[in-house]
Amino acid sequence: MNNSYNVAISFLKIILWITLVSAVLGIIAIFLFFGTATFNFNFPLFTSANIEIGGNKVTFEELKKTGFFNFAIICFLSILYLWFFIKLSKTALTILNKVNLKSPFSEESANLISKLGNTALTLGILNILISTIIPLLYRGSFSININFENSNFFIIAAILYIVSVIFKKGIELQSENDLTI
Repeated sequence: MNNSYNVAISFLKIILWITLVSAVLGIIAIFLFFGTATFNFNFPLFTSANIEIGGNKVTFEELKKTGFFNFAIICFLSILYLWFFIKLSKTALTILNKVNLKSPFSEESANLISKLGNTALTLGILNILISTIIPLLYRGSFSININFENSNFFIIAAILYIVSVIFKKGIELQSENDLTI
């Protein structure tokens, strides 16, 4: 394969590793954040942190005042979102590492692309759910926020679904071609 392809794949792997590590660090930070609030530890790093919720910057103390249940739900939804984001990044890395350009149409590749699409769809649903629930828990106001940012994962999921269907058709054509030779 040519050099520009290898550079692009290496660059994508680096970006995916950075997002994977960032999401894991985000989950660790949320657990520490939750532990700090639950056990009333005084960690200046967390107590002075500004958190953005629904476009509003709030402090740790303001977020704690929403009540333990609301605070726990916000933390749980954030961890759930990051977990699916990790799953998306990990699946994309697996695809990049396992793709065989001499015979790209494999059942494994099609399944991985389909899994990537399902995870992107789940992230899209979580995105809308979180943008609706968190303002409700924090401010007590209900609003459904459907904007371009929230629809990105739906668009990605649709594209990946189409690609997985094309891959499955490619598998059929490749197996027919192998049988005729």
